[in-house]
Amino acid sequence: RAEQEPDASAALRHQHPLDQHCMQQSHQSIPDQQQGQQQQQLQGEERQLQRTRGVLSEALRQACAVQQCMQQGSYQPKHEQAFSVVLTAQEKEQMLEGYRDSERALLAQVQRLLHSAEAAPEAEVSAQELREDAVLAHVVQGAPQKEEGSSLHLTLDACSLLLDHHPDVSVRQQVYELGLEGRCLRALQLMDQLADVRLKIARCCGYPSYSHLLRSGPTTGSCCTPAASTL
Repeated sequence: RAEQEPDASAALRHQHPLDQHCMQQSHQSIPDQQQGQQQQQLQGEERQLQRTRGVLSEALRQACAVQQCMQQGSYQPKHEQAFSVVLTAQEKEQMLEGYRDSERALLAQVQRLLHSAEAAPEAEVSAQELREDAVLAHVVQGAPQKEEGSSLHLTLDACSLLLDHHPDVSVRQQVYELGLEGRCLRALQLMDQLADVRLKIARCCGYPSYSHLLRSGPTTGSCCTPAASTL
């Protein structure tokens, strides 16, 4: 009976050649697929490198053209953080003049907000309050009022007197909320806008900040001269 049962290995050896070829191809298909994926990945990386080279070449070409234009008499910033554009002298003057106008307008708004009695918030004051409140009556006498005298302009001086000398906590709180809180927020907004405009002025003149422009000193015949201001 053992002689009648064919050996399994012998059966494999006696398979048809076509069956053996199919088995060999099935064993080789997995490495071939991996190799094909690696080749596709390498080809994709090569294409990406070619695109990067093209972008860098174009950027270098444009940089050389800008440098050549600058050397032919156009405006060249003095600092790496200045505006990265090519400006003629006339364009630079026009841009700076616009920034200077914005700076002067913002300075005027800040000065009016802090020092003008007309721009100060108003608090209604009755005759009875003036009779009963000596501190308030003293502040009202020294502060500008309307003709009818029914309101008090809460200037910075008036707020300072009331906050320093009034004994009532609720009155001091009202003075702070009405006379200082909103004004301080508005002043901070204006100062932020002023800082942005001055940074543009400095960078247009070739400096990294407005403080660098101030330290550089005035330049004769240049609109880059810092504006005379205490702010």
